Amino acid sequence: MRFVVIPLLLAASLAAPAQQPGPQPAQPPAPAKPKPDAQEAAPFFQDEPYIRRFTIGGNASILVPGLMKSGDQSESITSPPLQIDTKNENKGTAFGGGVSVQFFLTERFAVNADLQLRRTRYKLSTTYYEGIDNPNTAGDDRTATFYTEDTRARYWDLPVLLRRYNESRYEDRWKWFYEAGPVMRRVTGIRSSTEKEFGGTKTCCDETPATPAHKNIFGAAAGLGLVVKDDFGIKLIPEFRYTRWFGGIFNNRAAQSRRDQYEILFSITF
Repeated sequence: MRFVVIPLLLAASLAAPAQQPGPQPAQPPAPAKPKPDAQEAAPFFQDEPYIRRFTIGGNASILVPGLMKSGDQSESITSPPLQIDTKNENKGTAFGGGVSVQFFLTERFAVNADLQLRRTRYKLSTTYYEGIDNPNTAGDDRTATFYTEDTRARYWDLPVLLRRYNESRYEDRWKWFYEAGPVMRRVTGIRSSTEKEFGGTKTCCDETPATPAHKNIFGAAAGLGLVVKDDFGIKLIPEFRYTRWFGGIFNNRAAQSRRDQYEILFSITF
């Protein structure tokens, strides 16, 4: 029995190493992933800017108050004796509108230009008193001639303003800005109708256009506003602007163009 067990144990010990797994063959290295394209890794613009570099749209404005002054004026001439009384009424509309363009010079500074059309109208009543009134009589002894002038015209305003925004145009939120720059105004389409009354008889109507004091005037403007954009990329820009004109288009006694202009603008740009 001993001679049978010993050979079996010897055979088992010799067979054990053969059953152990041999060394595994080396695996080939995994192929390297291709590097992403430079534009994919670092695009030039990560996001669309809140305001594009160039925008265009339209605007509407409301003037407070109007383009012409309302009031009375009286002057006297001694030789020959003449008194001239005038009264003016501002009849023009307070509304205007036009186109608006903007171009960014840097990420915060932009140039904005508007071309706005405004319509002005005034009614000037003028009375000429010739002679001397006798204080001892009840009535007026002077000869009176009455004129009523109704004038309409178009104003073309061109402000070119430098805007400074509170932050970069890429920041994805509403922004505010302030602005300043020169502005030019030109008058066109002057139409007048003047009625004369003398001795109880009316004569209508002389349609000679009123002569403006200046056809072109210049001024300086400053304003403050903000930009709000909707989900479709349309921007609403409410704004307050003040303009100081260096001259007046009309300067006919009581018919005076207003030098200080206050307006509220609403612009829609794309």
